[in-house]
Amino acid sequence: MTMWYRKSKNRKSRAVALAFLWYFYQWVYGEYTFSWDSQIDAIRILADCGNLHQAEEAGKVLLKGIDGNLVIPFLELLGEICLRGKHYRKAADYYLQASQSIDNEKETLRYLIIAADAYYRNGDYDLAAAIYDECYHKDGDEEVLFRYGCALLHSENFEKLGSIIFKKEQLQARLDWNCATCWNHKGNFERALTYLEPWIRRGIHDVKHYYFYAQMQYRLGRISEALWAISLGKMIHLNGITAETIPLWELQMRLNWERGNFEGAQKIEQMLCGYEGIDLKKILLWKVRGVQKLGDREITQRALEELATHDKGSAEFIGGEIDFAKGNFSKSLEHFKSAENSGSRIRHAAQYREGKIEAYVGNFRKAVAIYEQLSNDISTGNSREEKHAQEFLESALQRTRLAVNQST
Repeated sequence: MTMWYRKSKNRKSRAVALAFLWYFYQWVYGEYTFSWDSQIDAIRILADCGNLHQAEEAGKVLLKGIDGNLVIPFLELLGEICLRGKHYRKAADYYLQASQSIDNEKETLRYLIIAADAYYRNGDYDLAAAIYDECYHKDGDEEVLFRYGCALLHSENFEKLGSIIFKKEQLQARLDWNCATCWNHKGNFERALTYLEPWIRRGIHDVKHYYFYAQMQYRLGRISEALWAISLGKMIHLNGITAETIPLWELQMRLNWERGNFEGAQKIEQMLCGYEGIDLKKILLWKVRGVQKLGDREITQRALEELATHDKGSAEFIGGEIDFAKGNFSKSLEHFKSAENSGSRIRHAAQYREGKIEAYVGNFRKAVAIYEQLSNDISTGNSREEKHAQEFLESALQRTRLAVNQST
């Protein structure tokens, strides 16, 4: 039945197999007569069909009737099912049980590392760090040491993090990169740079370090430092533009546009456009953003028209921003409404600015309606970007509702 389910591509055949598995699920509450392997296989197929909860319940029932080494494959299966369902804490507990039930040291370490990874993904960094520490002292694996350092960093256990002695330069570079990324996400570019600069000055053979460093210097307004890092990064590949160095060339082109170095910017633009697989829309978008800072309306308009031939939504959105800055709100609204036909990211940004304009000109009720509609459209996920968008939108909605109440 298991092989039939796996080989069959016909929906009816799969349905018959699934029905059998459902009866099997009912059967497991009675006496066990099939082999353990067939039971594990059947539970795994239940999970493959998306019935993760039923698969877990079936595994738990079977687990009650067995002991000794037989529990290990069931514990591993239950851990796997919980991982697929993103129940990381439960998965970690199952793998910990498995590690305590087996005599094989190599398998014990494997289960412990999976458990630690699950705790880490669940945000239980202290628990993850304790297990990683145990595994590293048993095996000395540098990858485990790196994960241990990341767990300590997230749990803000800086004292213990500082006491870790890294023997390999590559591992130290990875940890410093992770630290820099964390501080960058928090908006503390100066602190992030302190982790990257030593590697830049040592001449690390990794393009992404130079790009990250240059990008943060650019955000801090230090153009000469950014260009210095770009030139160092490009020296790693002396044969011109490569897939690795494209971000460096793109950033240099953007800086040239912003500084008014049209000749230099156009030269890089031509080189990039001749490279196979280049994202032309991104190049043109950066061109518009660059020339926009110069304040030359004619040059900016030409760049917008060029961008519109490849990405009309982005061109309309930027046009709306430009008109809003000029105080031309009616024309700005027209641009933002045209941008709504684009992807969700541009559409939501355009709708937010529509609400902002309506509130700015005193149409508070209309602004509230736009914000409420936008709030319903944006998913309530757990990513940092989605949470930030929800918080930002909720704040704007509260301010506008307050303005409505004060105007009545």
